[in-house]
Amino acid sequence: MNPIKEYLYIGAIVVLLMGAAAVGVFVHRCHAAENALQSDIAQSKTNLANAEAKIKTLTADHAKEVHENEVATAKQLADNAAVHAADLVRVHERVRQLEAYRQGHPDVARPAPNGEASASGERGPGESASGFSGLGDVAASLADATRDLSVALDSCSKDRDSLNGKP
Repeated sequence: MNPIKEYLYIGAIVVLLMGAAAVGVFVHRCHAAENALQSDIAQSKTNLANAEAKIKTLTADHAKEVHENEVATAKQLADNAAVHAADLVRVHERVRQLEAYRQGHPDVARPAPNGEASASGERGPGESASGFSGLGDVAASLADATRDLSVALDSCSKDRDSLNGKP
């Protein structure tokens, strides 16, 4: 046989063997990638199931915390209403005591409507028994509003913290 033909045949065989090896490596890599993909899919399914369970748990915990916060807020508001009522009773009692003292001591000057001291103790039209009565009511209302705002702020903070997972 001709040596050139032999070299050509050997060269063709070597090229075919190299091509077959390349195809084998490619097939092996494809199988490895498929196995890795299947593993990733299984892991993703597991992670998704774990995440859904965690979300359900967090949602239930949050709902429980919100309910507890609403109950605590309602209780605080009821307590504040009782304190406000007690404050009003105390203010009106102090005003009655002041009026009793003033009636027993006519020489105590009573404020006149225009801001000057009135020695006569007479009231102007529409003036309450004491200028302090209206001021006491305002002070009690401000204290009540402050307590209610404090409760609202605490409630908002607790809601925010329950969403953030803070204790």
